[in-house]
Amino acid sequence: MEPNPRNPASAPNASAACPVCRRDVGEGDHYCRHCGRRLGRGPKWYYEPLWVWILGLFILGAFALPLAWWSPRMSALHKLAFTLVVTALTALLFFLCYLVFAHIWESYEALRQAGPVLWP
Repeated sequence: MEPNPRNPASAPNASAACPVCRRDVGEGDHYCRHCGRRLGRGPKWYYEPLWVWILGLFILGAFALPLAWWSPRMSALHKLAFTLVVTALTALLFFLCYLVFAHIWESYEALRQAGPVLWP
């Protein structure tokens, strides 16, 4: 392929420009050599399988499911396992919240019925 003077990206050893400092960086660089800015090549940190699991289990819950399914680093089996675990934990938490709310409601009703006896 012959280099095109009007399109420097077609040159065999083309370099890109940093979006912050506008200086030339190499094609294989992940960070700018001059200002240290991440160049956005490759998947973001939150698509790494470890971070997907941490975010899903401890912070975001079911809201982390898109992170798992959009992650290019997780296999289909890991995505399915993550979905099943997060869905089961979410269902368990909803059930536990229901039990707590039912207990609070029963206590409230018992206090309301005993109100005239307790506070004459």
